[in-house]
Amino acid sequence: MLALALLLTGIATAGDLYVNGVLANGLRDQEFKDADIRIDAEGDVHIDAPQYVVRSLDPVPVTPPNTGPSPSAVPRGVWWLVTEDQRSSGHSIELFINGALVRRISSGEPQLILDLAPWLASGLNDITFSALPGPQPSGGVLHVYLGTGQNDAGVIRMHDPEIDYARRSSDPPSGGMQDFTISVR
Repeated sequence: MLALALLLTGIATAGDLYVNGVLANGLRDQEFKDADIRIDAEGDVHIDAPQYVVRSLDPVPVTPPNTGPSPSAVPRGVWWLVTEDQRSSGHSIELFINGALVRRISSGEPQLILDLAPWLASGLNDITFSALPGPQPSGGVLHVYLGTGQNDAGVIRMHDPEIDYARRSSDPPSGGMQDFTISVR
């Protein structure tokens, strides 16, 4: 483990550190168990550990690791996830695309803007939101939007979202799962 920590320390200075797609360059004194670690061609270190939640304090949009072109060649910067939290509390949601856990989203987190290209395939894609058990939600609504748009100098201009998944204080703490299908060209 010490050798891995030294290796990561040396590599992290050459590039950026991402944990679950979130830029985490300032991360210190952390140990990850059951995690996948990958170093890309730019020297960026990517740690995939879905059981951990990392919040970006950086105001710039967060994008997932560069996994290279997918076999289906879904272009980057076209399909986005954007959250809008209207002072909600108690919500915790997991987002799955085509069966793969993409992200856990919780009330009170900073706005999340995520390029979904690494998880999408050309054609039909299954999107699943799973509301996790927890305390009774309260406050405002937590929205998760998925759709197409463009990045204009760090501002995502989303067309009409394909999906507007919302959790309200009147929803039960564990709202089960909600499935959607989107078509990606």
